[in-house]
Amino acid sequence: MRTLLPLPIRVAILLLPALMLGACDAAFDPVTESETAFFAVYGFLDTAADTQFVRVSPLRPLLEAAADPPVPRVSTTLLETGERVAWQDSLVRLDDGAAGLLFFARFRAHPGSRYRLEVRRADDGLTQAVTRVPPSPTLRTGVVTRAPTGDFVQEVTWTGLTRRPADATLRYHLVRPGAAEAEVVTFTFNETGMPAPDGWTFTVNLSQDRFAILNLLDRPPLDTTIALLGLDMEIRERSEEWLRPDAPLNILNGFGFFGAVATFSRGWTLDSTATVQVGFALPPP
Repeated sequence: MRTLLPLPIRVAILLLPALMLGACDAAFDPVTESETAFFAVYGFLDTAADTQFVRVSPLRPLLEAAADPPVPRVSTTLLETGERVAWQDSLVRLDDGAAGLLFFARFRAHPGSRYRLEVRRADDGLTQAVTRVPPSPTLRTGVVTRAPTGDFVQEVTWTGLTRRPADATLRYHLVRPGAAEAEVVTFTFNETGMPAPDGWTFTVNLSQDRFAILNLLDRPPLDTTIALLGLDMEIRERSEEWLRPDAPLNILNGFGFFGAVATFSRGWTLDSTATVQVGFALPPP
Protein backbone atom coordinates (compact mmCIF):
# COMPACT_ATOMS: atom_id res chain seq x y z
CA MET A 1 0.00 0.00 0.00
CA ARG A 2 1.35 3.40 -0.96
CA THR A 3 1.01 6.26 1.53
CA LEU A 4 0.74 9.78 0.15
CA LEU A 5 2.89 12.04 2.31
CA PRO A 6 2.24 15.74 2.82
CA LEU A 7 4.20 17.86 0.35
CA PRO A 8 6.88 19.13 2.80
CA ILE A 9 7.63 15.57 3.93
CA ARG A 10 7.83 14.25 0.37
CA VAL A 11 10.13 17.10 -0.57
CA ALA A 12 12.40 16.46 2.42
CA ILE A 13 12.69 12.79 1.53
CA LEU A 14 13.32 13.33 -2.18
CA LEU A 15 15.76 16.20 -1.81
CA LEU A 16 17.68 14.92 1.22
CA PRO A 17 20.63 13.41 -0.72
CA ALA A 18 21.06 16.56 -2.78
CA LEU A 19 20.60 18.96 0.12
CA MET A 20 23.21 17.08 2.12
CA LEU A 21 25.69 18.05 -0.56
CA GLY A 22 25.25 21.63 0.60
CA ALA A 23 26.23 20.66 4.17
CA CYS A 24 26.28 24.10 5.79
CA ASP A 25 23.79 25.57 3.31
CA ALA A 26 26.53 27.87 2.05
CA ALA A 27 25.29 27.37 -1.50
CA PHE A 28 21.98 28.88 -0.43
CA ASP A 29 23.45 32.05 1.03
CA PRO A 30 21.56 34.66 -1.03
CA VAL A 31 24.60 36.97 -1.15
CA THR A 32 27.04 36.63 -4.05
CA GLU A 33 29.92 38.65 -5.47
CA SER A 34 29.17 37.45 -9.00
CA GLU A 35 27.16 39.74 -11.25
CA THR A 36 26.20 36.87 -13.55
CA ALA A 37 24.96 34.38 -10.94
CA PHE A 38 21.21 34.72 -10.50
CA PHE A 39 20.03 31.62 -8.61
CA ALA A 40 21.27 28.75 -6.48
CA VAL A 41 19.50 25.50 -7.26
CA TYR A 42 19.55 22.08 -5.62
CA GLY A 43 17.67 19.06 -6.87
CA PHE A 44 17.70 16.06 -9.13
CA LEU A 45 15.40 14.25 -11.52
CA ASP A 46 14.32 10.78 -10.42
CA THR A 47 12.90 8.13 -12.75
CA ALA A 48 11.27 6.39 -9.79
CA ALA A 49 9.18 9.46 -8.89
CA ASP A 50 6.13 10.81 -10.68
CA THR A 51 6.80 14.30 -9.23
CA GLN A 52 10.13 16.10 -9.52
CA PHE A 53 11.44 18.72 -7.07
CA VAL A 54 14.09 21.42 -7.07
CA ARG A 55 14.96 24.00 -4.44
CA VAL A 56 15.66 27.55 -5.69
CA SER A 57 17.24 30.50 -3.90
CA PRO A 58 17.53 33.93 -5.62
CA LEU A 59 20.99 35.50 -5.33
CA ARG A 60 21.69 39.19 -4.76
CA PRO A 61 24.84 41.34 -5.01
CA LEU A 62 26.94 41.68 -1.88
CA LEU A 63 25.96 45.29 -1.09
CA GLU A 64 22.35 45.13 -2.19
CA ALA A 65 19.79 45.36 0.61
CA ALA A 66 17.86 42.18 1.31
CA ALA A 67 14.34 42.20 -0.05
CA ASP A 68 11.68 39.73 -0.98
CA PRO A 69 12.43 38.96 -4.62
CA PRO A 70 9.64 38.05 -7.03
CA VAL A 71 9.04 34.35 -7.51
CA PRO A 72 11.05 33.15 -10.50
CA ARG A 73 9.73 31.06 -13.36
CA VAL A 74 11.07 27.52 -13.49
CA SER A 75 10.80 25.07 -16.35
CA THR A 76 12.48 22.01 -17.83
CA THR A 77 12.87 21.11 -21.48
CA LEU A 78 13.34 17.57 -22.76
CA LEU A 79 16.08 18.32 -25.27
CA GLU A 80 15.44 15.33 -27.52
CA THR A 81 11.87 16.43 -28.27
CA GLY A 82 11.68 20.09 -27.20
CA GLU A 83 8.83 19.29 -24.79
CA ARG A 84 8.70 21.98 -22.09
CA VAL A 85 7.16 21.67 -18.63
CA ALA A 86 6.47 24.64 -16.34
CA TRP A 87 7.09 23.98 -12.62
CA GLN A 88 4.86 25.14 -9.78
CA ASP A 89 6.25 26.97 -6.74
CA SER A 90 5.69 25.92 -3.14
CA LEU A 91 6.96 27.56 0.05
CA VAL A 92 7.68 24.93 2.70
CA ARG A 93 9.26 24.80 6.13
CA LEU A 94 12.49 22.76 6.12
CA ASP A 95 13.85 20.60 8.93
CA ASP A 96 16.13 23.39 10.17
CA GLY A 97 13.15 25.73 10.55
CA ALA A 98 14.03 27.89 7.56
CA ALA A 99 11.61 28.55 4.74
CA GLY A 100 12.50 26.96 1.44
CA LEU A 101 11.30 27.93 -2.02
CA LEU A 102 10.63 24.66 -3.79
CA PHE A 103 9.34 24.00 -7.26
CA PHE A 104 7.70 20.81 -8.42
CA ALA A 105 6.41 19.34 -11.64
CA ARG A 106 4.49 16.13 -12.25
CA PHE A 107 6.28 14.06 -14.88
CA ARG A 108 8.55 11.06 -15.09
CA ALA A 109 12.11 11.50 -16.28
CA HIS A 110 13.06 9.31 -19.24
CA PRO A 111 16.23 7.19 -18.98
CA GLY A 112 18.94 8.31 -21.37
CA SER A 113 17.32 11.70 -22.03
CA ARG A 114 18.80 15.17 -21.45
CA TYR A 115 16.87 17.84 -19.57
CA ARG A 116 17.58 21.56 -19.37
CA LEU A 117 16.44 23.33 -16.20
CA GLU A 118 15.74 27.05 -16.59
CA VAL A 119 15.20 29.41 -13.67
CA ARG A 120 14.27 32.86 -14.93
CA ARG A 121 13.60 36.13 -13.11
CA ALA A 122 11.50 39.03 -14.36
CA ASP A 123 14.41 41.02 -15.84
CA ASP A 124 15.58 38.05 -17.89
CA GLY A 125 18.27 36.96 -15.44
CA LEU A 126 18.57 33.26 -16.27
CA THR A 127 20.22 30.31 -14.56
CA GLN A 128 20.41 27.08 -16.54
CA ALA A 129 21.54 23.52 -15.90
CA VAL A 130 21.57 20.47 -18.14
CA THR A 131 21.70 16.86 -16.95
CA ARG A 132 21.43 13.51 -18.68
CA VAL A 133 19.41 10.79 -16.98
CA PRO A 134 21.39 7.53 -16.87
CA PRO A 135 20.42 5.30 -19.81
CA SER A 136 18.64 2.00 -19.34
CA PRO A 137 21.06 -0.94 -19.11
CA THR A 138 20.36 -4.59 -19.83
CA LEU A 139 21.03 -7.53 -17.52
CA ARG A 140 22.91 -10.60 -18.71
CA THR A 141 22.88 -13.68 -16.49
CA GLY A 142 25.51 -16.40 -16.58
CA VAL A 143 25.18 -20.09 -15.85
CA VAL A 144 25.09 -21.33 -12.28
CA THR A 145 28.49 -22.75 -11.31
CA ARG A 146 30.06 -24.24 -8.20
CA ALA A 147 32.75 -22.13 -6.53
CA PRO A 148 35.85 -23.66 -4.86
CA THR A 149 34.06 -23.12 -1.54
CA GLY A 150 31.30 -25.48 -2.66
CA ASP A 151 28.73 -22.69 -2.97
CA PHE A 152 26.60 -22.33 -6.06
CA VAL A 153 27.11 -18.89 -7.60
CA GLN A 154 25.91 -16.99 -10.64
CA GLU A 155 27.44 -13.99 -12.36
CA VAL A 156 25.10 -11.22 -13.53
CA THR A 157 26.30 -8.34 -15.68
CA TRP A 158 24.66 -4.96 -16.17
CA THR A 159 25.76 -4.00 -19.66
CA GLY A 160 26.52 -0.36 -20.35
CA LEU A 161 27.65 0.54 -16.82
CA THR A 162 31.13 1.95 -16.34
CA ARG A 163 31.11 1.95 -12.53
CA ARG A 164 29.34 0.26 -9.65
CA PRO A 165 25.73 1.40 -9.22
CA ALA A 166 25.05 3.71 -6.29
CA ASP A 167 22.75 1.07 -4.76
CA ALA A 168 21.93 -2.53 -5.58
CA THR A 169 19.15 -4.72 -4.16
CA LEU A 170 18.56 -8.42 -4.76
CA ARG A 171 15.14 -10.01 -4.33
CA TYR A 172 14.12 -13.68 -4.18
CA HIS A 173 10.52 -14.55 -5.07
CA LEU A 174 9.50 -17.64 -3.09
CA VAL A 175 6.56 -19.86 -2.17
CA ARG A 176 6.38 -21.82 1.06
CA PRO A 177 4.85 -25.31 0.88
CA GLY A 178 1.07 -25.08 0.96
CA ALA A 179 1.06 -21.26 0.72
CA ALA A 180 -1.43 -19.62 -1.61
CA GLU A 181 0.71 -16.55 -2.31
CA ALA A 182 4.35 -15.85 -3.08
CA GLU A 183 6.57 -13.75 -0.83
CA VAL A 184 9.69 -11.73 -1.43
CA VAL A 185 12.93 -11.75 0.55
CA THR A 186 15.12 -8.72 -0.11
CA PHE A 187 18.87 -8.34 0.35
CA THR A 188 20.90 -5.16 0.15
CA PHE A 189 23.62 -6.18 -2.24
CA ASN A 190 26.87 -5.05 -0.65
CA GLU A 191 29.30 -6.77 -3.01
CA THR A 192 31.46 -4.30 -4.89
CA GLY A 193 31.45 -6.26 -8.12
CA MET A 194 33.97 -5.73 -10.91
CA PRO A 195 34.18 -4.08 -14.32
CA ALA A 196 33.43 -6.24 -17.36
CA PRO A 197 34.30 -5.50 -21.00
CA ASP A 198 30.75 -4.31 -21.62
CA GLY A 199 29.46 -3.39 -18.18
CA TRP A 200 29.63 -4.21 -14.48
CA THR A 201 29.48 -7.76 -13.05
CA PHE A 202 28.20 -9.01 -9.71
CA THR A 203 28.50 -12.51 -8.31
CA VAL A 204 25.30 -13.76 -6.67
CA ASN A 205 26.04 -16.41 -4.04
CA LEU A 206 22.87 -18.47 -4.30
CA SER A 207 23.89 -20.95 -1.61
CA GLN A 208 24.64 -18.35 1.04
CA ASP A 209 21.46 -16.47 0.19
CA ARG A 210 19.45 -19.68 0.52
CA PHE A 211 20.78 -20.29 4.05
CA ALA A 212 19.96 -16.71 4.99
CA ILE A 213 16.45 -17.14 3.58
CA LEU A 214 15.87 -20.37 5.52
CA ASN A 215 17.04 -18.69 8.71
CA LEU A 216 14.79 -15.70 8.06
CA LEU A 217 11.79 -17.96 7.41
CA ASP A 218 12.62 -20.07 10.50
CA ARG A 219 13.22 -23.23 8.46
CA PRO A 220 15.87 -25.91 9.17
CA PRO A 221 19.19 -25.60 7.25
CA LEU A 222 18.52 -28.71 5.15
CA ASP A 223 15.00 -27.70 4.14
CA THR A 224 14.37 -28.11 0.40
CA THR A 225 10.65 -27.31 0.32
CA ILE A 226 10.84 -23.59 -0.39
CA ALA A 227 10.04 -23.06 -4.07
CA LEU A 228 12.05 -20.46 -5.98
CA LEU A 229 9.95 -18.60 -8.54
CA GLY A 230 12.70 -16.26 -9.66
CA LEU A 231 15.03 -13.40 -8.74
CA ASP A 232 15.36 -9.77 -9.62
CA MET A 233 17.97 -7.12 -9.03
CA GLU A 234 17.29 -3.42 -8.70
CA ILE A 235 20.01 -0.82 -9.14
CA ARG A 236 20.08 2.93 -8.70
CA GLU A 237 22.31 4.83 -11.12
CA ARG A 238 23.45 8.45 -10.78
CA SER A 239 24.27 10.98 -13.47
CA GLU A 240 27.78 12.29 -14.01
CA GLU A 241 27.18 15.33 -11.78
CA TRP A 242 27.26 13.12 -8.67
CA LEU A 243 30.93 12.35 -9.30
CA ARG A 244 31.85 15.97 -8.45
CA PRO A 245 28.93 17.36 -6.43
CA ASP A 246 31.13 20.05 -4.86
CA ALA A 247 32.15 21.47 -8.24
CA PRO A 248 29.33 20.96 -10.75
CA LEU A 249 30.18 21.96 -14.29
CA ASN A 250 26.66 21.92 -15.69
CA ILE A 251 25.19 25.05 -14.05
CA LEU A 252 25.34 28.29 -16.04
CA ASN A 253 24.94 31.66 -14.27
CA GLY A 254 24.28 30.12 -10.89
CA PHE A 255 25.40 27.75 -8.16
CA GLY A 256 24.25 24.53 -6.52
CA PHE A 257 23.57 21.06 -7.85
CA PHE A 258 21.32 19.60 -10.52
CA GLY A 259 21.60 15.97 -11.54
CA ALA A 260 19.56 12.83 -12.06
CA VAL A 261 19.09 9.33 -10.66
CA ALA A 262 17.53 6.35 -12.38
CA THR A 263 16.21 3.10 -10.92
CA PHE A 264 16.23 -0.09 -12.98
CA SER A 265 14.94 -3.55 -12.13
CA ARG A 266 15.46 -6.76 -14.10
CA GLY A 267 14.33 -10.29 -13.27
CA TRP A 268 15.42 -13.79 -14.23
CA THR A 269 14.79 -17.43 -13.36
CA LEU A 270 17.02 -20.43 -12.77
CA ASP A 271 16.57 -23.55 -14.83
CA SER A 272 15.15 -26.58 -13.04
CA THR A 273 18.53 -28.29 -12.63
CA ALA A 274 20.16 -25.25 -11.02
CA THR A 275 17.13 -24.62 -8.81
CA VAL A 276 17.35 -28.13 -7.30
CA GLN A 277 21.15 -28.03 -7.06
CA VAL A 278 21.02 -24.85 -5.01
CA GLY A 279 18.50 -26.46 -2.65
CA PHE A 280 15.19 -24.89 -3.61
CA ALA A 281 12.04 -26.65 -4.74
CA LEU A 282 10.71 -26.19 -8.25
CA PRO A 283 7.85 -23.73 -8.70
CA PRO A 284 4.37 -25.26 -8.36
CA PRO A 285 2.74 -26.17 -11.68
